[in-house]
Amino acid sequence: MTLYALGKVGRSYGIKGQFKFKPFIDHRRRLLTLSKIYIGPSEKEAVPYEMMDVRFSRDGIIFRVRDIFTREQAKALNGQYIFVDENNVIKPPEGHYYIHDIVGCMVSYGRKKLGKVIDVHRRREGFAQDIWVIEGDPEIWIPVLPAYIKSVDIKKKKIVIQNADGFLPEKKK
Repeated sequence: MTLYALGKVGRSYGIKGQFKFKPFIDHRRRLLTLSKIYIGPSEKEAVPYEMMDVRFSRDGIIFRVRDIFTREQAKALNGQYIFVDENNVIKPPEGHYYIHDIVGCMVSYGRKKLGKVIDVHRRREGFAQDIWVIEGDPEIWIPVLPAYIKSVDIKKKKIVIQNADGFLPEKKK
């Protein structure tokens, strides 16, 4: 079964096993329709949970799932991904991708392989636009804009970037 990441578990909330949800998705109201989610550090390790409650508050989005009853149990989930199965996923529009599809893709610039995408910084996290973080020392940050992204092939896990000279580390002399 294929799972799709909707976001991550945030801090615990209250004392009854609730936790905050850090979404990767823009259409948050669809969370109200979910009856089952999967939580885990990866798709392969995700465990199913029955949804009990989703609340939108000024503190953010609060989840409550069956079998998580205490603050300590909720804390243990912090930082793990929240997934849904293919029956509950909304496909992204053309030119948009799920974060878990992008992370792990090999990035090339011309004929040079730069490394794999290891993280995605989201626009709503205070950045001007989404940024793909490519492994390396130093890391390479590429803005997710058509001017810099030439092609994305999720099936082959390959991304080709363009016009990125200003984002690449300077060559050592």
